[in-house]
Amino acid sequence: MPLQDLTPQLRTRLSRMERAVGWFVFLATALLLFGFGYYIYQRAQSKGWFKIKAPFHIYLQSSAGLKVGDDVVMMGFAVGNITLIHAMEPRDPNNVRVEFEIREPYFRYIWSGGSVAKVTAAGFLNQRQLEVMRGTNGYAVVVTQPVSIHTLADAKQLMAGAPGQWQLAQEILDVNSNLLFQAYDHLEKVFSETNAAVFAEANLVSNSIYIYDNKVNQNRIVASWDTRYHHYKIFTPGHDSAWLPAVESPAVSDQLQAMVAQVQAALPGILSLTNKISAVLDNAVNVTSNLNTTIVAAQPLMTDELRRHQ
Repeated sequence: MPLQDLTPQLRTRLSRMERAVGWFVFLATALLLFGFGYYIYQRAQSKGWFKIKAPFHIYLQSSAGLKVGDDVVMMGFAVGNITLIHAMEPRDPNNVRVEFEIREPYFRYIWSGGSVAKVTAAGFLNQRQLEVMRGTNGYAVVVTQPVSIHTLADAKQLMAGAPGQWQLAQEILDVNSNLLFQAYDHLEKVFSETNAAVFAEANLVSNSIYIYDNKVNQNRIVASWDTRYHHYKIFTPGHDSAWLPAVESPAVSDQLQAMVAQVQAALPGILSLTNKISAVLDNAVNVTSNLNTTIVAAQPLMTDELRRHQ
């Protein structure tokens, strides 16, 4: 029936019904979109998509038992993932480079003193696990405070403009590599009159120093500690990563192979000992047999001796 043939009352009811259905569809769609968005948000939080990720790399003899996507653990927690595994160039002294990321706040537990990456066996199917040890001293390996290089005159001006805000991002050594000032020392301490004589012995490159503003933080990793040069290395976004020393244990298959080799090496000695034991037992049987013969032969003599005494 055409709509124009309906009575005004029916047309009004149909119009209201259409509006109600429209609102229902709108609300259902909005709730569906809200639920999907909330799921994505929770998923992103659980995966650490909104957290700062610190890039690291290590060098190993073998990548056996490791694969991209594997968890990186620290203190029993899953704190990151392996992102890349690749072989080095033929003439490179290292075999395999393994890159991984560690989420905030766990990268803040990694210090230059005590933090190493351990690769240990994690199962009986040649699996291995990458574990990063918590640091105990030294300097934070990666930082979010922007590091900059300034001349001594510029550094003094920055210090005067914001007292207590600027700190060293390097160690200051003398010509004999003796430590004069360490990273994190405030510039007020470095440039103080009482330390003027000490600072005069500093061996600085280009009369410049590495410093950072302790009131500024970025939402990414901006520098990593370089042990070779005693200062923080400024990162190129998306390219650089921090190096960690690695402690690598053999894969389970290698350990089993080594155990088999030890058993094989020990087998000749075990067989020789077995032969000696067999010879001793044979001698013991012969002695026992001779003893039985002697006892049988001695029985008549013992009987005669007993009769005489009776």
